[in-house]
Amino acid sequence: MKKFILFVLILALAFTSYLTLQSVKPLNKLSSNNTTTLSNETTLDTTTTAITTEVITETTTVAPTVATLFGEKVIGQSDYPTAAIPPRLDGMDIYPAINQYYQENYSQDEKAANQQEVSANDIQELQDILNANEQLSSLHLTVDQVTMELDNQTVYIPRIIVPMTYTDAQQTLPDNDVTILTESMTQLGNRLIMIAYYDTNANTLTVYHLTNWTTPLFTYSDQ
Repeated sequence: MKKFILFVLILALAFTSYLTLQSVKPLNKLSSNNTTTLSNETTLDTTTTAITTEVITETTTVAPTVATLFGEKVIGQSDYPTAAIPPRLDGMDIYPAINQYYQENYSQDEKAANQQEVSANDIQELQDILNANEQLSSLHLTVDQVTMELDNQTVYIPRIIVPMTYTDAQQTLPDNDVTILTESMTQLGNRLIMIAYYDTNANTLTVYHLTNWTTPLFTYSDQ
């Protein structure tokens, strides 16, 4: 009888762990004046359709914490750290779910594009173009590049950093993330980019978007 009870407990723990890894699912996030949002379905851009991945944290099981949110590494020198784990996600290892979503939902062409490193000159040029944009110039953006492992491959991700909190950035320029995404994709093509916001007081960098033009991989919300 004791062995049978132990076996049942092991099954219950395994099932609970499985539910934790399923805590990332497609939802809607990005919207702008040029988009039409369909509730609980998709966000239709004038040229693309995107399904956003948002993290759901209502779970009783705590997964192991990782050193960085995505296990990403910064290429070269940067004034900014790797992404901090927001309090909402503390104790959750979301990487397995993100990696699985990438494997199943990104095409071979999209994956191939992400495996190409962006040159330092192109990174600098993107930064110059973004800061020359009349709408974005007040944000004083910085662009660098990080790597992470997805689908057993190293991918290269331009990282656009807004040197203020998301709340402050939205007050400075509403829907600034949509404008950043549009301008970046115009320059880089359809590949993954990361949009992050830096809290100078807390010295933490929070990623709000990890996405290409057609298939968002991760979107964070404070609410």
